[in-house]
Amino acid sequence: MNGAHGNNYVVGGRYLKEDNSSEHHRGYAGTRTKATHVLRTEPYLARRIKMHSGQLDSNRNRRIEQGNLSAAVRLVCSPEGLAGDSPETLVLSALKSFRNGSSGGLDCLRPQHIKDLISGPLPIDEFVSSLTQFINIILSGACPSAASRFFFGELKFALERVSHLPVHDALTIVRNALSLPRLMYFLRTSFSVDASILGGFDGALRSALSALCNASIPVLKEPSGISALDGKRPDGCTLIPWRAGRCLAWDVTVPGTLAERYVHLTSKESGLAATRASDEKFKKYEGALPSMDFLPVCIQVLGPMDNNTSIFFKKICKMISGRSGDSRELFFAMNHISCLLQRFLRVCVTENVQLNADVSE
Repeated sequence: MNGAHGNNYVVGGRYLKEDNSSEHHRGYAGTRTKATHVLRTEPYLARRIKMHSGQLDSNRNRRIEQGNLSAAVRLVCSPEGLAGDSPETLVLSALKSFRNGSSGGLDCLRPQHIKDLISGPLPIDEFVSSLTQFINIILSGACPSAASRFFFGELKFALERVSHLPVHDALTIVRNALSLPRLMYFLRTSFSVDASILGGFDGALRSALSALCNASIPVLKEPSGISALDGKRPDGCTLIPWRAGRCLAWDVTVPGTLAERYVHLTSKESGLAATRASDEKFKKYEGALPSMDFLPVCIQVLGPMDNNTSIFFKKICKMISGRSGDSRELFFAMNHISCLLQRFLRVCVTENVQLNADVSE
C-alpha cells in the first residue's frame, strides 16, 4: 500500500522522506518504484525459494533411501538440482527394486548378483546402457530369435514340473507366467519369435493350469458302453467312486429360457426351465446307469440353474479350493460359466440375424 503521510511516503509499510529537489525527487521516484517492486516480490520469492528447498529435500531423501549417495551429494551441491530421469536411470532403478531373496533362473543367477554388479566400484554406464538398448529392442517387437527362447524356455521348464510341486510353489510359478502381460504381448506380436516356441509355452501353461484348477478326479468323456434308450451317451463319468462306492456320470443341457416349450414355466418362476430339463434327463437315463450316480447339469441360457447343479458346483469348487488354497473358486467358476453363456447367446443372435437377412432377400 502506497500513500501520502505529510512529507513522507508510505512504501510497503515503510516511511520514505521526500526531498524538495526536483533532481532528487526524480531519483527518489525511481527508487520508490524499484523499492516498491522489490518489497512486493519479496514474499513471492520467499515462497519460491521455500518450495524449491522442499523439493530438494524430498529428492535428496529419496536418493538416499535408494542408496544412491553420489546423486544425493550432487543434488545438494548443485544449485540446478539433479537431472531428470532417463531410460538408463529408470532401468537402474528397476534393477535395484528387486528383492534380494528373489528366485534365480536356470543359470543360477539371482537379482542379488546384478544388484551387486551395479552397486560396486566398477563403471556400470556401459552395462546399463547396453541393457537399456536391449530392453527397448524387446519392447519394440524386434526380439532376436536367439533371445526369445530364454524368455519362454525358463518358465516352460518350470511349468512342466508344476504337478510335482506343492500347491503354493506351483501357484507362485503360474502367477509369474501370467504376471508379465505387456512383455508377453510384445513378444507374441514380434515377427522374429518362433511360433513353435509360443506353442510349446502355451501348451505347458495350459497343462499347468489344468493340473491346478481341478479336483484331481480322473474322468472319461463320453464313455463307451454307457448309453440311454435312444443310444446317446452321457457327456462324461468319473473313473473313481464319487459317493457310496459309485462313480458319477453327468450330462449337460442348456435349455432356452425364452423357448416356446419353456416360456409358460419361466414366466411364472425363475429356473423352472432348468428344473424341467433335469427331470427329463433323469427319465431318459433311468435304468441305463444302474451302477452309477447320474447328475443332469442344467443351466438356462439366461443364467438360472436347477438345485442339483448348484449343489454339484459348490462341492466340486470346494475340492478345487482345497488344492489351490483360494476360497474364490466358486466365484471364478460362475464367472466362467457366465462368459460361456454370453458367447453362446452372441452366436445364436448373430446366426439368427444372418438367417433372417437371407430369408428377406
